Amino acid sequence: MNRLISAVALMGALSLSAVADAADYAVSNSDTLLYIKVYKDPDTLAAGISHDHAVRAATVSGSVTWDAANPAGCNIAITMPVNSLTPDESWMRKAAGLDGELDDGMREDVKKNMLSVGQLNSGAHPNITFQSTSCTASSITGDLTIRGKTQSVNMPATVIDHEGGVKITGSIGITASQFGFEPYSALFGQLKNRDNMDLKVKLVAK
Repeated sequence: MNRLISAVALMGALSLSAVADAADYAVSNSDTLLYIKVYKDPDTLAAGISHDHAVRAATVSGSVTWDAANPAGCNIAITMPVNSLTPDESWMRKAAGLDGELDDGMREDVKKNMLSVGQLNSGAHPNITFQSTSCTASSITGDLTIRGKTQSVNMPATVIDHEGGVKITGSIGITASQFGFEPYSALFGQLKNRDNMDLKVKLVAK
């Protein structure tokens, strides 16, 4: 009987330990870098005067629940206001491996077009969100909502301990058409973007 009681007590202690190891963290906006690379269509007549773009989410909020011993117990919730998306800062273009710079007027035009009704439609859909649905030690799956349309995505990811919290890094390809809009186009199609984009993530939560 004593052995049975001891075994039950040990199992309870292990169970409590597993729960305690799962920690909740708040996303650190100042340490997080989340951006998307948008590519021009090189086959259009005006491709020579167009640019690839690096668009940074200047405001990222949310929470992360993570236990390295039990990745399946993760919970990752992220919100990015669409109006906070910032295109083509000089340092961001360099970090993204893009050549050249855009002046302030050009960057303002890019943002105006990006937020327009035909693109992200920020007036009707003010936020981009992500909610995890499952995790492993090497990938995160969840619901990504852009322009009011939700798609399940799977991102290969690395999660490490970082300054008392966690850092999640990864990259995933998405398309505009997945989320219900056409790539930006102007001059009767002589200038346009490609459908495919790359979402780059360095998410820090503490």
